[in-house]
Amino acid sequence: MTETVLIVGISSDIGLSLANNLVEQGFRVSGTYRRKSTELKIIESELHNLFEVDVGNQQSLNLFEQKINEAQSPWDYIICCPATLEPIGDFLSTDFMTWKKSFDINLFGPLDIVKRALLRRNNSKELCRVIFFAGGGVNGVTPNLSAYTIAKIALIKTVELLESEIKECNFVIVGPGWVRTKIHDEVIMSADPMTHTYQETERRLSEDDFIPMNRVVNYVKRLMTAPSELIGGRNFSVVQDDLDNDLLIRRLADDGDAFKLRRAGNDWQK
Repeated sequence: MTETVLIVGISSDIGLSLANNLVEQGFRVSGTYRRKSTELKIIESELHNLFEVDVGNQQSLNLFEQKINEAQSPWDYIICCPATLEPIGDFLSTDFMTWKKSFDINLFGPLDIVKRALLRRNNSKELCRVIFFAGGGVNGVTPNLSAYTIAKIALIKTVELLESEIKECNFVIVGPGWVRTKIHDEVIMSADPMTHTYQETERRLSEDDFIPMNRVVNYVKRLMTAPSELIGGRNFSVVQDDLDNDLLIRRLADDGDAFKLRRAGNDWQK
């Protein structure tokens, strides 16, 4: 049977690239969007369903639930793409209500959609794989991006928790690295030109120093087919983690803590 995919945030650059590739591969693709871009309109006729959803708006999420009750059979894959870097700036200078709103887009809204979509599966025995996108800041700090970073780190831990709770599903999260998407325009429009975030973004834009989009798409497709016992609850990196590397596969099989959020230095007494 044709496998089905729901792309949350299909109008994002990564979402559109995934949609085009998966449609070509014969998947039945549906998606949610906040604004129907020109690029999305081009492929709209090839998609199974499109749902207008603002992940930061509760009423819009409620309407989404009504719409999916009339839609297709449950999805085999759910891929969540929504993200925003805003507000950009140090914690004390940013508006706190805007700071909180960032969590609706980066964390709460996507999880709300996933929960509603999974509850609709009606105890289906078929495994559903849910893929999220991570951000920076796990192994260091990302100054002036506190809301985005904290929300994404919370999402990493959420993936591990959901993997342990929901046995009929498989959850994984992946960091795409620096990919040329519209999200970087937020930095150029909003950030202080003197900050490291602005200067690094400007450098990469001027030098076109980005991870190729097709590399991200191919990595996500690899996650769609990888054994659930190896990837479930883990945080992967497109740049660093080759899922076809035998050494990595053995590490994942032998170490249940690998690629999960843990406190470093716990062995200090040893």
